[in-house]
Amino acid sequence: MRKSQRFSLILGVCAGVAYGLIAWFAFGAAQALPSMSFLLGVPFGMGACSLAFTDDAQVRWFQRLLLIPWLVIFLFFMLLVAVAHEAAACILVLALPLIFAVMLGTVIPWAIGAHRLSAKKKAAATAALLLLPFLFMPLEKAHLMPAEQGEALSSIVVDAPAAFIFDHLAEVPTINEGEYQPGLFNRLGIPRPIRATVDRAALGGLRVGEFEHGLRFDEVITRFDPPKRMAFSIAVDPSPLRQGSTERHALEAGYFRFLDATYALEPLGPGRTLLKLSSRFVLKSGWNSYGRFWASALVGDFQERVLAVLKRRCEAPAGALAVSGP
Repeated sequence: MRKSQRFSLILGVCAGVAYGLIAWFAFGAAQALPSMSFLLGVPFGMGACSLAFTDDAQVRWFQRLLLIPWLVIFLFFMLLVAVAHEAAACILVLALPLIFAVMLGTVIPWAIGAHRLSAKKKAAATAALLLLPFLFMPLEKAHLMPAEQGEALSSIVVDAPAAFIFDHLAEVPTINEGEYQPGLFNRLGIPRPIRATVDRAALGGLRVGEFEHGLRFDEVITRFDPPKRMAFSIAVDPSPLRQGSTERHALEAGYFRFLDATYALEPLGPGRTLLKLSSRFVLKSGWNSYGRFWASALVGDFQERVLAVLKRRCEAPAGALAVSGP
């Protein structure tokens, strides 16, 4: 590889990364990060940036240089963390579509025989690919980002009577670090639950769920049917969360919104109960099936860990429960 070819390759990679960062801030300001224009169109353009800097010999390398899209997306993610302070969980959610599209965009010069294009046509083709996501985004945001409802359901068998378990649902004292087993999402920065307080355990009672990093759920008990069911609405103020966090992105921009949560208890026999926890939420994106997968995984992971805490507490002897419980 000649020095000039190496320079043009590096220039193409840097141009792709710079384009991605500009699009990130522009689409973020327009509250359109989960649009197809961004998830597929922008990384496609990131990969295709190299089209403007290739010569005939380099184009033939693209079938072998699949490391180029990986380099572009790796540098893009690194700069998102360093410059925009994005959370690792956000990178995880975005990784799959971005990697697919940036690889597709990178092999385009080889696939369409770009070596036959004049410099002027290369520049025009590249400009069109880079502008297309920005031109399509307003239309997609106005008409192609519907709000859809989803639900996550988790359950666990608890060796305790339903009435006893129900008494421990409305108010949950502080969950010690040793009680809560962190999962992947918590390790990637998603806040873990700390406690839940309630002014009165009854219909219309005000319940507050507190999490790490200042996250707070303001809840109203909408159904109170001991010992069978308790439901509550959920309102979230994302302002205490740090800038760049996944949950603040999703909540503040309206990509994700909780509706309510419900505990349901089903006796399985003497001293044994099936405890269920379900949460309903609303998604708004250009690819709701993909968003629903991640939302269900994240909320489901949270629910399973909360249920595990409740199970240990309710199955513990009364003396130990009083000491360890929140």
